[in-house]
Parts: sequence; C-alpha cells; structure tokens
Amino acid sequence: DYKDSLHDDKANLKVQQLQFEYDLRKKENQIDLLKKDNVIAQNKSEQQKIVTTASLTGVCLLIIICVLLYRYSQQEKKNAVEIRKQNDEIQKQAVKLKELNRFKDKTFSVLSHDLRGPIKSFATALQLFDQNEISVEEFHQMKPEVMEQLNSLNMLLDNLLNWARIYMQGPGQSKQVVTGLYDITAQNVTLLQDAATKKEINIHNKLSASAKAVCDPSEVNIIVRNLVMNAIKFTKNNGDITISSTINAGTLLLSVADTGVGMTQEQLEKLFTIAPDNSTYGTEGEKGTGLGLLLCYEFAKANNGSIYAQSKVNEGTTITVVLPLPA
Repeated sequence: DYKDSLHDDKANLKVQQLQFEYDLRKKENQIDLLKKDNVIAQNKSEQQKIVTTASLTGVCLLIIICVLLYRYSQQEKKNAVEIRKQNDEIQKQAVKLKELNRFKDKTFSVLSHDLRGPIKSFATALQLFDQNEISVEEFHQMKPEVMEQLNSLNMLLDNLLNWARIYMQGPGQSKQVVTGLYDITAQNVTLLQDAATKKEINIHNKLSASAKAVCDPSEVNIIVRNLVMNAIKFTKNNGDITISSTINAGTLLLSVADTGVGMTQEQLEKLFTIAPDNSTYGTEGEKGTGLGLLLCYEFAKANNGSIYAQSKVNEGTTITVVLPLPA
C-alpha cells in the first residue's frame, strides 16, 4: 500500500508537471501569437501611415498643379489682352500714319499748285509795273483781280495752317463756350460781300439774333467763312445764298444753302475726305482744293457736332453744321 501510494504520488506529480509544462508552452504560444499580432498591427499601421501620407502628398501636388494651371491661364488671358491692346494701338498708329501721309500729300499739292498761281500772278503784275510795261492806270485796273487772288491766297493759307494745327495738336484743343452765332455770320457776310457782289449774288442772313450754341467761336467762324466762300464760288451770277438755323432734338442746325451748280452723288460721298481728285473749279474758274470743307468737318467734330451736305446737280447745295445747344 505504501509503495502503491508513493507510486501514485509520483505519477500525480509527473502528471502535474506535464500539465504545468503544457500550460507553460500554451502561454508561450499565446505570447508569441500576441507578438505576431502586434507586429502585424504595427505593419498595418505603418502601411496606413504611408498610404495616408502618399494621399496627402498627392492631394497637395494636385492643388499645386491646379494653382499653377490657374495662374498660367490668368497670365495667358492677361497676355492676350495686352496683345489685343498692342494690336489695336498698332492699327491706330497705322491709321494715323496713313492720315498723316495723306495730309503730307495734300499739303504738298496745295503748296505746289494752289499757292503758286496767285503768287506768280502777283509777282508778274509787280514786275510789269516795275519795268514800266504797264501804266499806273492799267495797274489799278489789274488791282481788284490781284487783290482777289491775294484774299484767296490768304484764306487758303489760313485754312492750311488751321488744318496743320489740328493734326499737330490733336483733338481736345477746342474751348467750347455759349456763343451767339448771328454776329459770326454777319461778320462773314460783310467780309465776303465784295466777292458776292462781283457775281451779283444775294446773301440772305436769316439766322435768328438769339441763335446760340456751345462751341469754340473762332472755329465756328472759320466754318461759316468757308461755307459761305464755297457757296459763292459754286453759285452762278444772280444766284442766292441763304444762311439759316433750326432747332432739333437739343441741337442747333446751322445751314448754308445756295442755288449753285450742285453735286453728284459721287462728289457728295467724298466731300469731307482727302480724296486725291477732290479739287474742283467754281463757276468762274475759281480753284477749289477741298481743304476748306475738310477743315469744317474737323472743326465740327472737335466741337461735339457734325456736318452733312444735301445737293442736286444744277439745283444747288445745302451744307448743315450740327452744334449742341446750351443746357
């Protein structure tokens, strides 16, 4: 019994030892599994961090690319606007150069042809008088014609200088004030009455004494003088010239109408332009350059107005200047 008891105790101890060793190995295996799980979890966490970092980096790069593309697009638009402005400026300069070139051609044409005739006539008359080729009485007989040519020459030079001033100074030089127009027309009728009387032309100044407009008095004076001179030039003997005004839609319409030779539609279309063949002759061979009407057009525009013509061949011409009324 004692031996059996010892044997049982040893067996129980061995079983307990085996159980302990089994439990120990089991615990160790569980610890190893936990360690492996921790490693796997750490690896997953590291991968997640890498993915997150890569995603954030990609988003940042995308934002940067979008910003760069936007800035590039804006710069391209700005460059396109600048290019358009430069092209517009170049086109304006080209038009201006073309106008200046035509101005140069017109100026040389006037200087070489229209100024030479009156000066040559005057010089010839003086030379004949100095050389006693003509008597004092004959010189006095020639004097009215010479004076007429000198007056025409003076008007031509005045127009030429005023036109040159417009091109040199540019627009915006006019000084508009409230101006009474009757005195301006009356002064010009008096100034040009001799030329009208020579052709037995009647000038009717029907402008109202209260007619006023906002304009530069000196420039409107030049407009009226040129229009009346033109009317005298292209009106036959015993004709009529009428100066009148009407009010329309806040503007004053100043008209100079004649019973002259009139114009064709083709002549009307190039009336206020620097056409190379725009020179015409009056009813008694008076030379016209077209410079006076072109000057009228420039001055009307400079005074915030306009000018237009109506005409029929052999019936007459009416030229109307539109000027703003006082407020």
